[in-house]
Amino acid sequence: MIEGIYYEFIGLPCGARVSMPLGVVAGDQPTFFVYKGSRLYGSLSTSGTLRLLSPRDPLLFAKSLRHELEQELQWSEGCPAVDESLGAWYDCRYRLLGLQEEGSSYVCDGIRYLGGLTGPFTRTYGCLVELLVLLTKARAGVWEEWFLPYARGLTWCVERSSRGSEKYVNAALEVLRELEGIRGKAEGRP
Repeated sequence: MIEGIYYEFIGLPCGARVSMPLGVVAGDQPTFFVYKGSRLYGSLSTSGTLRLLSPRDPLLFAKSLRHELEQELQWSEGCPAVDESLGAWYDCRYRLLGLQEEGSSYVCDGIRYLGGLTGPFTRTYGCLVELLVLLTKARAGVWEEWFLPYARGLTWCVERSSRGSEKYVNAALEVLRELEGIRGKAEGRP
């Protein structure tokens, strides 16, 4: 891992059947932040084990946000079982680093590789993940004015880079519609 940059995973805490896209900042002790409004926030304690999946298919991030992924996985001893067909799996022994107004930050006391591989990074993957990051923030009550124009550009990026692949374009449009709905509610529109 290259120090100081975000790596995008799906976080699955052992002891709770919850999943969520999760950006982990690389370093000697990788860190991550969880917003108070997310389902993952209530599933983490002051320390524990968090299983991290680096999926081959970016649609797994969308399934995670819809809380479908955790229903499809096999679980063993409270943790999701490693399914190498989905991508690369890691364990993070986490502990609480600090509390902020918007959520909590955590540190991984090392990340251990468990198995599986990922494919080459695609533009579609990156654009869809970035859209889902915006949605995660918006669902947690964090909003900035540039979100919608940026989300529209990312939706275009998914359409263009996937060469119009229906499954990726539909996922991007679903996220965009939800972001527009969240913004509309914040402005008092039905």
